[in-house]
Amino acid sequence: MDMNELERVRTQAVGLSVGQEMLELFSAGREEELYLPGREGDIHVFAYWPKEERELYPVFINLHGGGFVKGHREQDVVFCRNLCQNAGAVIFDVDYHTAPEKKYPYALHEVYDAIRYLWDHAEEMRLDRRFVAGGHSAGGNLALGAAILAGRDGGFELSGIICDYPPVDLFKDPGKKRYADRPDVRPPLKDQRMYMDWYIDPERRKESTASPVYASDEELSKLPGIGSKT
Repeated sequence: MDMNELERVRTQAVGLSVGQEMLELFSAGREEELYLPGREGDIHVFAYWPKEERELYPVFINLHGGGFVKGHREQDVVFCRNLCQNAGAVIFDVDYHTAPEKKYPYALHEVYDAIRYLWDHAEEMRLDRRFVAGGHSAGGNLALGAAILAGRDGGFELSGIICDYPPVDLFKDPGKKRYADRPDVRPPLKDQRMYMDWYIDPERRKESTASPVYASDEELSKLPGIGSKT
């Protein structure tokens, strides 16, 4: 693995820093950092609570994007504050570990375990159990994967998933996908291949929790309604 390439990808990540004016554009009533228990250790979660008091709070679990290799960024703070302010929901932003330090299924398990904890403690936290999860890019993939896992063991039941351009086939080479030959394709195909090599071993890329396009009919039947933008 080329550490210089990894540093380049992370330091050039869009939205790493957005400026104070953008950060203050939206606001939550209360913000806190949580550390939820998971099978691999504590899971770092940013929580944004709305200003309006509610008997039960609507819930959105946000999973940031970044090709599975880029971490939490300031653009995620703006996004979550925006949702909290305008939807009146509590936003749990899961700061999952990224590759190559932690390869698949580490992040998937963190996402699943975080949602499971919130589900199991919904009553004491005053959370409406009609949970919705989602995210941009890799975050959408992780939301789908966690929902497939939950469909297998009944750990929780999402009411909806919102995916923004999620990668759903990690097995197929990026160069063979639709629009791969466009000159403006982003990230570049070279980077897309690096992300996959850093994130997941080749022999696991057809697992449905990594590539939902290969999910069985039974697995798909247990998924909630999905809103997707590609």
